[in-house]
Amino acid sequence: HAHPLLQFKRVAYNNTYNPNVFRYFAYRHFLQQHGHNIAAVFLTDATDVVMQLNPFTDPFFKTKTGKLFCGDELKPLDNEWMRDHGKYLRDQNDRYALFEETYKQQALLNCGVIGGSKQLVYEFLEALCAFHRQYNQHNPTDFTGDMGAFNFIARTQFNKLIVHGEPVNTVFKNYETHRRDCWFQHK
Repeated sequence: HAHPLLQFKRVAYNNTYNPNVFRYFAYRHFLQQHGHNIAAVFLTDATDVVMQLNPFTDPFFKTKTGKLFCGDELKPLDNEWMRDHGKYLRDQNDRYALFEETYKQQALLNCGVIGGSKQLVYEFLEALCAFHRQYNQHNPTDFTGDMGAFNFIARTQFNKLIVHGEPVNTVFKNYETHRRDCWFQHK
């Protein structure tokens, strides 16, 4: 698989974490090793996110330097899926239940799309990886904790910098393949 604009990098998987969580460690490591020529970056799910427009050339992106862009969903943070998936994190972290209560009516941020300046994304990844190291290693449950940890870090440490929804992403799970007014279609 050769292409001038595409490279494959081997990543040694650490099974201390579920693959949905380990990807953040891989992203962070990649930016540490190869980020010196990267000004801005988007990290997306591999199989259900399609780039519709180039965010880096969009005037909206260019005028929002210092912002952290991420996907979202129409449902609030307080929903049955998140309550079920947050149980392990709630049991591990005393502040998690307070976070859930404080931000329960806020939009559920979706970790399938995140981007911004390389430095800001790297800082976010540092905080997210530290959270996973402390509270989500060897998670024995069927729930990976990636969405809960992502929302926890985004809302408690980066909330004033978050930009989500249009034009970042289409409506999650609406399969809006026809839309060309958003950067990413997420299902």
